Order: sequence, then C-alpha cells, then structure tokens
Amino acid sequence: MNLLVEDGLDAEVQAQAEHICGTYLGTSDFYTSSKTQRALDRERLTDATMLIVYSLTALFGNLIGSSGDPEQSVSEKKGICHAAFCGVG
Repeated sequence: MNLLVEDGLDAEVQAQAEHICGTYLGTSDFYTSSKTQRALDRERLTDATMLIVYSLTALFGNLIGSSGDPEQSVSEKKGICHAAFCGVG
C-alpha cells in the first residue's frame, strides 16, 4: 500500500500505520517504510559502499606500490624512475 502524504509527515503516518497493523497482525506479518527512512537507508548504504571501495583502493595501491625488489632502496627507485622518464641518470 502506498500512501501519498505531505512532505515531513511520512514518518508520522508510518508510525500510525505500524500501530494499526500491529494491532491486528504480528510484527513479522507486515512491513512499512517511509520515503524519509528509505532515503536515510540509501545514504548509509552509499557511505558504507564508498568506504569499502576507498579501503580496497588504498590496500591495492599499497600492495602495488610496495612490490618490487625489497633490497632496492627508495633513492635507487627514484633514480631509476628519474632516468627512465627524464633521460638523466
């Protein structure tokens, strides 16, 4: 059932619908949601997804950045990069 209500009243109408349905049905027999609640849930899901993506990106960047010859020093790596791109040794 979809109810059209004024902005800001959807949470109140949802609470009333839950009370009415809860009087006659068990809580597992019906489900209500409001536009405001769905928007909040969507925002939380988006934030959580982005946190996971950024964490995985940082992890893979760290793994790729630290791969290579472990005996080679950082200054030697910079020298190799500098020589490769600038033609200077």
